[in-house]
Amino acid sequence: MTDAIDAGIFSNVVDIDSFCDWYLVHELCGNAEPNHPKSCFFHMRDRKMYAGPVWDFDWHTFQVDSYGWCVPHCLWFDKLLANASFKARLKERWSVLKPKFETLPEYIDAQALLIRRAEPSNWAMWPCYPNPLAGDYGMINNDEDLSFDGAVDKMKQAVTKRIVVLDKLIQAL
Repeated sequence: MTDAIDAGIFSNVVDIDSFCDWYLVHELCGNAEPNHPKSCFFHMRDRKMYAGPVWDFDWHTFQVDSYGWCVPHCLWFDKLLANASFKARLKERWSVLKPKFETLPEYIDAQALLIRRAEPSNWAMWPCYPNPLAGDYGMINNDEDLSFDGAVDKMKQAVTKRIVVLDKLIQAL
């Protein structure tokens, strides 16, 4: 497959930018769900495969302790990340998207203002515990015991830290 990407054949049937963007969003959020293929979606348009939409952001998402790659082996990404052309494009997409990602803390604050009143209804409809499905993992993403403001702050800290981590990881590709 690496020769096919270099020759441009693969990019005729796969939208490389959508794969880069999909990957970067999951890595930014520290979302390990794509390691379980039930959480990976792709679609076809005009005889070309596109990654997305992004989906399933509950388990281990927005963890402040995410220091490495979260989904480097899901689906075809281990093959894509072994390809010089894909890595170069991923670096280019990161340089375009990073400034937008750096505005996420302000966006999170704005969204928190919009949804704050819905928090009690959300908890009533989707209680996080007791969680019989969690098994040995315990909590969903470890913000269940935090206040609304505490969870918002944790998410902003995780995103901010993850940008720094990803910047180093991506530059080292």
